[in-house]
Amino acid sequence: ERMLTHVKNIRDFCDGLEYQIQFNDYRMLTVLERNGSSFLRLADNCLSRERRENSSRSRSPTTWEKGTASAMFYRAR
Repeated sequence: ERMLTHVKNIRDFCDGLEYQIQFNDYRMLTVLERNGSSFLRLADNCLSRERRENSSRSRSPTTWEKGTASAMFYRAR
């Protein structure tokens, strides 16, 4: 239930961020990158790990790989 609440909030927030694009005002982007940097890094790590797990060309990520250790519990789709 908590996970579903977080997912809904993140989706709603992303919709709001996408709405901001039309105004060409990058102050919100600056705030997002400054205040959400750890979340953005986590998202990048999880998606990078998922891409590599699903790729037949790259090596599979290891469990304790330094760059994506925070994504260890993220399961690829």
